Amino acid sequence: MPLSKIDVSALASVITGLLFLMMRATPLVPDDHRSTFEAIGSEHADAVPGALREEALVVAVTRKGLIYFGHKEVAVEELSTKIRKGLPEGAERRVYMRVDARAQYFDAARALNEIQLAGVGKVSFITRQRER
Repeated sequence: MPLSKIDVSALASVITGLLFLMMRATPLVPDDHRSTFEAIGSEHADAVPGALREEALVVAVTRKGLIYFGHKEVAVEELSTKIRKGLPEGAERRVYMRVDARAQYFDAARALNEIQLAGVGKVSFITRQRER
């Protein structure tokens, strides 16, 4: 008499393979600049589509006082030099600044001072709309 059963070993191997792919795709160390960033709330926040452009100059200040230019951490003393090098020829001299809501005022002021030393006159702060 024949015995009928379902072989699930192929399904188990596919699931195991997917599990390993997902584990590898997940970063082990969260990026402090992106994962724990809490934007400042504002009553009159407007959309700033220029900040989404690939060539936009974005400076971020984290709650720990770290300063990022784009996606790379920089020392505050190097920020003005990096901004001058990052300004494309003939482009609008504007920097978009993201400051964590829990950041110290001193750290944000130092970054803003370096932006002004780079010769940039326009700074747009990226905020979020505050809940009412």
